Amino acid sequence: RLGMSHPIVGAGFGRTVPGVRYHTESDRVLAALDSSEYIHAHNLFINWWLQPGIVGLGLLLLLLFGLVRSAFRLLRSLPATNALAAAIVVTLAATIVRNLTDDFLIYGMATTFWTVLGALFGEAMRGSAAVSGLGGRQVGGGTA
Repeated sequence: RLGMSHPIVGAGFGRTVPGVRYHTESDRVLAALDSSEYIHAHNLFINWWLQPGIVGLGLLLLLLFGLVRSAFRLLRSLPATNALAAAIVVTLAATIVRNLTDDFLIYGMATTFWTVLGALFGEAMRGSAAVSGLGGRQVGGGTA
């Protein structure tokens, strides 16, 4: 209901911005649940719709879809990267499912998520390049 007042660009980016913008601190139902319940929506996708709006939510979904698509491409490409690609898919799936009940993709959890995902993708791509004989860097058309 609150998100419909600014559906395209949202209330502004930041976990507490929608609560401040929509004055949800005075909502007695939320206050009865928990004194800090008004701060944010307890769902990653609703939070992204409230903060940067449909535009931001669409960009987040495109990013997640691209990551899943890249992981499945790695999964199908070379047997050497199967375990890493599967770990990427599981990491993405677990993070998305976990964030359906609260938005933990902030601060340290977000840093950990992106670091682990980057390390898994990097190692999978390095393993893929080594297996296919592209272990060296490309410099000026040749291999270094």
